[in-house]
Amino acid sequence: DYRGLNAVPIQVSDGFNLYVNASINGTAARLMVDTGAFATLLHRPFVRRMRIPMRQTPFSSAAVNLRQRGVQLALIRKISVGSTVISGKEVGVVDLKGLIHERLLSGKPPAAGLLGAEILDSNHGIIDFGTRTLYLRNQ
Repeated sequence: DYRGLNAVPIQVSDGFNLYVNASINGTAARLMVDTGAFATLLHRPFVRRMRIPMRQTPFSSAAVNLRQRGVQLALIRKISVGSTVISGKEVGVVDLKGLIHERLLSGKPPAAGLLGAEILDSNHGIIDFGTRTLYLRNQ
């Protein structure tokens, strides 16, 4: 029963990663749906290009393929995934090169980061592989 949920089409990459169209502060982007990422992370060069302030943290990422492990935080005014809107969200910022292929990071729209489990959980995310649809509820 998907009543009350917003349907977001999923694109599947050649490497079988799941992507959804999104916008970050009004800029078109794609996010990799990553149920294994406990938090939503954005690609550091993307955040810099948007001139979003970042602050340092003592944290580092445990992701296997990352060269740089330092995690910064950025306050994102508005993240939209389909018609689901998340306002005033603090997200992690890391260099995702090595985790997301370079051609996707520089694509149109660019792959800007990972849609993590905290957003999937708080928005009652359902991934329907059969129809390639992500369902999310507005908060």
